[in-house]
Amino acid sequence: MKTFAVALAVILFLVSSPSGRAATSVFSDADFEEVDWEEELMVRPPPDGDGNGTGNFAAFRDLDPNPDPDEEEDTYRQVYVVRDPDVAGMDVSTRLFSLAREARHDPSTDGAISSVDISLWGLHLANGAVGMLEPALLQGDKLYVAAGLQLPELAWTRKEFLALGESHFSEPGLPDSHPDFSNSGSEITFGFAYLVSATTSAAVESTAGFDDWRLVVTHGGIGTGIITAGINDAWFEEATSGQGFFITALPDAGIVFLAWFTYDTQRPPANATAVIGEPGHRWLTAQGSYAGDTAVLDVYETTGGVFDSAQPVPQTSNPIGTIVITWQDCLHATLDYDLPAHGLEGRIELVRIAADNAALCVALTEEH
Repeated sequence: MKTFAVALAVILFLVSSPSGRAATSVFSDADFEEVDWEEELMVRPPPDGDGNGTGNFAAFRDLDPNPDPDEEEDTYRQVYVVRDPDVAGMDVSTRLFSLAREARHDPSTDGAISSVDISLWGLHLANGAVGMLEPALLQGDKLYVAAGLQLPELAWTRKEFLALGESHFSEPGLPDSHPDFSNSGSEITFGFAYLVSATTSAAVESTAGFDDWRLVVTHGGIGTGIITAGINDAWFEEATSGQGFFITALPDAGIVFLAWFTYDTQRPPANATAVIGEPGHRWLTAQGSYAGDTAVLDVYETTGGVFDSAQPVPQTSNPIGTIVITWQDCLHATLDYDLPAHGLEGRIELVRIAADNAALCVALTEEH
C-alpha cells in the first residue's frame, strides 16, 4: 500500500510574476487511502430536537476505471450522503467534508495565502439526487466552503475552482465568517465537501465518486521585505468602489502612512448641506511601523478645520484605533481595522486601483 508521503506530492518552488514573488505549494492525491483522509459531517440547520433532520454517510475507496487513460484502474473515493426525512418546506442540508490530513498550510510560518486552486474528477453514481461539490477547508475548529458546482455527470468530469481567496470561503449559514489567510492566521487543512440539500419532507440520498484531487496554494514568504516605496499607491476594495486609501511607505523613517477616504456609518439627514463635497464624506489618517509584509498603524481623526485656511487650527485626536495591513504580493493586501471609539471592526481586501507601480514593487522586493 502506498504511503501518503508518496500518494500526496508536495512541491515547493518560487515563481516570479507581475504580482511579485510568491511560493507555490502543490498537494495531490489519486489513491485515497483511508488513513490519509478524515471526514466531518455537518447538518444545517443542526439537529436540535425540533425535527430539523439528521444525516449519515459512508466514505470508502474502491476499484474503478481511472480518468487517466494511461492507467487501467485505480482507487477512487466514493461518497454516500443521506438527508433524512424532515419537515417539508424547510431547506435542510447534509454536507460531508473530506479533509486531506497532509494538505496543511500554516500562514503564520509558511506565508500568507494569496490564492488557492482546487481541481478533481467527479461523477454522479446511482439514481439518487444530484449533489454539490464544494472546495472546503478547516481552520481551528471551524469548517468553511466555497461556492460549489453541481455534479450531474454520469461520466468522469473534471471540476476546477481557480483563484480562490479567503473571501470566497465562509462557514455554512454564516456568509460573513471567513478563514484567515494572512500571516496571523492559524494552520489550515484543505479538502472538499459534498452537499445534498432539499426542502422535501422525504429522505434524499446521493452517491458520488471522486478521483485525482489536486490543490495549489500560492503564498508569500515571511519577512520578504515587500513593504517598500513600491507599495505607494491608491488602493481600494472592488466591492466598495468610490472609497479607498492612499498608502505611502517611508523606508528611511521606517513608517507607513495611510489616508482613508470613506463615508459615515449612516447617511446624513436629507436637509444636511455642505459647501464642498457632501455631508457624508469622512476621512481618517493612520501611521505606524512595519516589518516584513505587515504594517501596524495607529488611526487618527482630524477635526475643526476649514477649507484652505490656517484658522481655526485643526485638532488631531489621540489614536482612536488600529489598522493592520498585510501584503500578499505587489497587487493584493488585507487590511484589518479596529476602531473601538466608534464600535467598528472589520476586514477589507485591497487591490491597486492601477498596476503602474507594481513593476517597481517587484524590483524593490527582489532587492530585499
